[in-house]
Amino acid sequence: MEKRGLSGVVTAVILIAISIALISIVWVIISNIVDNGLNTTEKDLTKIELNILDGSEKNSSITEFSLKINRGYDENKLIKMDFLFQSEEESYRITLINDLEAGEGKTYEFNTNEFSGINNITELTEVSIIPIIELGSQEETLTVADTHKFNF
Repeated sequence: MEKRGLSGVVTAVILIAISIALISIVWVIISNIVDNGLNTTEKDLTKIELNILDGSEKNSSITEFSLKINRGYDENKLIKMDFLFQSEEESYRITLINDLEAGEGKTYEFNTNEFSGINNITELTEVSIIPIIELGSQEETLTVADTHKFNF
């Protein structure tokens, strides 16, 4: 009779050990999936693709020019775009409220009268575009998305 009672205790201990092992394995798998999912989401939330396709003078003007911008497909809420214009001596920042949706392209027009000290477009050497997104309830300024060197 003692062997039979001992067998029930051993069976219970083995079942408990197997249950704990299975719960541990499931826990590790689920926690890895959740961690990888959160890391991917964080990376995606701070990435936006903006490309400057062309910068050209408008109607042979020495003060007006346009920039053709394409936005990639992303799920971020782009709220503003900073255009950072460079000349040999200074830099100029113009912030535009976003009206460019994911997957769209648009041409933006600028005038050198907006920059103090610039008389014509040939003085500009390059432009960089910096996206500003809404992250939660705050604005997040991202890194430079693209830079274009002018050949006016």
